[in-house]
Amino acid sequence: MDNDKFVEEKANARMEYEEDLTKGKATSQLKSKEI
Repeated sequence: MDNDKFVEEKANARMEYEEDLTKGKATSQLKSKEI
């Protein structure tokens, strides 16, 4: 089984998810400042 590749893909997915969360927080902060 190619376990290392699976773990690597999972780590990449988590990094992308956390990036999206960070972007989402930044976006909502910008929106609340505009109002």
